[in-house]
Amino acid sequence: MKTKAVAGIIVTLFLTTMFLSAVPVKSAKIGTLKIGVIGPVGLPHWSPAGMKEAAEMARDEINTLGGIQFPGGEVDIALEFANEWALPVPDPDAAKAETLRLIAAGCKIIMGGFRTEVTTAIIETCMDYKVPFIINGASTTELISQTVGVNYARYKYLFRINPINTSVLLSTIFGFAQFQAACKLWNMYADPDYTRPGVSKQIPYAVLTEDLAWTSEIHVALTDPTKYPGYMGLLFNCTYGARIPETVTDLTPYLTDPDLQKARLVIHIFSGRAGLPCTIQFAELGVKATLLGINVLAQIQEHWDNTLAKCEGESVLSTTGTRTPITPGAVVFWDNFVAKTGKWPIYTAWGGYDGIFGLKDFVENNGTITWAEFQDPDIFVAGYEVAPERSGITGTFKFSSLHDAYSPIYLPYVPTNYVRARVVQWQEDPNNPGKGIMETVGPIIETYSQKWKLPGWIYPSGYESLAESDTCAPSSPAYNFTIDGTIQYNDINWVIGAGAWLKKAGEAGWNYNADLNDDDFINIVDAVRVAKDFGKTVPGGYPI
Repeated sequence: MKTKAVAGIIVTLFLTTMFLSAVPVKSAKIGTLKIGVIGPVGLPHWSPAGMKEAAEMARDEINTLGGIQFPGGEVDIALEFANEWALPVPDPDAAKAETLRLIAAGCKIIMGGFRTEVTTAIIETCMDYKVPFIINGASTTELISQTVGVNYARYKYLFRINPINTSVLLSTIFGFAQFQAACKLWNMYADPDYTRPGVSKQIPYAVLTEDLAWTSEIHVALTDPTKYPGYMGLLFNCTYGARIPETVTDLTPYLTDPDLQKARLVIHIFSGRAGLPCTIQFAELGVKATLLGINVLAQIQEHWDNTLAKCEGESVLSTTGTRTPITPGAVVFWDNFVAKTGKWPIYTAWGGYDGIFGLKDFVENNGTITWAEFQDPDIFVAGYEVAPERSGITGTFKFSSLHDAYSPIYLPYVPTNYVRARVVQWQEDPNNPGKGIMETVGPIIETYSQKWKLPGWIYPSGYESLAESDTCAPSSPAYNFTIDGTIQYNDINWVIGAGAWLKKAGEAGWNYNADLNDDDFINIVDAVRVAKDFGKTVPGGYPI
C-alpha cells in the first residue's frame, strides 16, 4: 500500500511537470522602448494614409505578441509623435525643437523625416545627441551619401528604411520610360525632327519637377543634354524642362508651353501640393502625352475622385498598387491598414510599419543583444548596421554599407527580390465601373508590365480603335522587338549575352524580348531568328 502511494505521488509529480512545461511562460517585462515618430503633420503622408497609423499598427501588433523578446525578458513599444513642420513652408528650427522634445521625452530611436529641408535639421540634432535616426520618407541620396559616406564617426547613427534613394528611383523611371518606348511610343510618336547619330527619329519628352531640394538631382539628370542620353537612352529627346514652385496651383503656363506640347512623354516629379493640379490640368488641357513619374498625392485612395477620374492613365512610382500580391505579407498589411483607417496606405505607411518591425527582427534574430546594450547607441549601431537581410513586407531588406535601404540599380529584365519602387497606373476598376484602382505595371520584368495602357486620348489618327482594349503585349515572335525597331548587333547581345543565354522564364537574367519563339527558353533557336532577320526593321510601324 505504501509502495502504491509513493508511486502515485511520483506519477502525479510527473504529470504536473509535463503540464507546466506545456504551458508557455510569459517573459517578465523588463522595459519599454520609446520610439519617436516625426513627420509632415497635415499631409496624408503622415495621417490618415501614412506613417502615424502604420506605426500604431506595428506597436499594437508587437505588444500583443509579447513585445520585443530580449534575453531576460520582454520590452514593449511606446510611441511619441512629433510634427516635422514641413507645412506651410519647411521650418528647420521648428523641426529641431520637436526633435529635442522627443529626445527629452526619452525616445531611444527616432523615425520619420519626409521633407528634405527639415529632415536635415532632424539628422543634425539626432547626431548631436547620438540618438539613432531612421529616415522614413525623404529619398534625397545626399542625406546618406554626404553624411554617413563622408563622416562616419558623426553620422553612424543615421539610417534610411524607406524609400530607396533618389538615384535608384531615377533608374526605375528611366527603365520604365524605355519600356514604354519599346512597347508603343517609338513606332507611333518618334519625331524625325529630333535625331541622334544612329537613330532616325526620337521621342520628344518634357520634364516638370517641383522646386525643392530632393528633386535637384532628378531634374538635372532628366534635362541636361550631356547627361540624359546616358539615362533615358538614345530614343528620347528632352524638349522642355521646368521647375515648379511647391505652392503653385495653376500649371497652365507650363502645360501650354509650345515646347512641352511637342512632348509625347511628360515626366512629372512632385511630392506635395502641386501634383494634384498637374494631373487635373494635364487632362483638361488635352496634352497628348503619357504621364509618368513621381506624384505622392497620386498614391492616395481619393486621387481618382479628387481628379474626377482625370488621373486615368497616369503612371507613378509607389510601393505597390491596389492589393498587389508582391508578397503575402503585403496583402495582409494592406487589408489590415484599410480595416484600421478606411484608407489605402501610401509609401510612408509601408516604411513606418516595416521599420518598427525591423527593430524587433534585429533583436530577436541577433539573440544576444541585451536590453541595456540596445539602449547604448554605439552598441546598437554596431549590430544594426550589419544585421543580416530579412524578409520585409515588400521584399528582402538589408542596409547598404552606407546605412541606406539597399536596392540594386534598376536594369530592365533583371529580377530582384530586394525592396524597390514599383510603377503603378491609374485605371478604371474592371470590377467596379466608374471607380479607379492603381494597377501595378512595373518593373517590366514582372508580369504586371503587360497591363500598362496608353491613355486613349493620345492615340494618333488611325489607332483610336486600340484605346479601349489595348495593353502592352510582349514582343512579336517574328522579330526581336528592340527599342529602335531594327535588328542589329545589340540584339545579338540581348540573346547570347547580358546573362540571358540558356535562361528560362523566371530565372535571373531572363529577358522576354530575347525569347523570339515564345517557348520560355532562350537558346540557339532564338539566336538563329536574330541571324535570319539581321538588318530588318519592324514592318508597318505600330501595331506589330
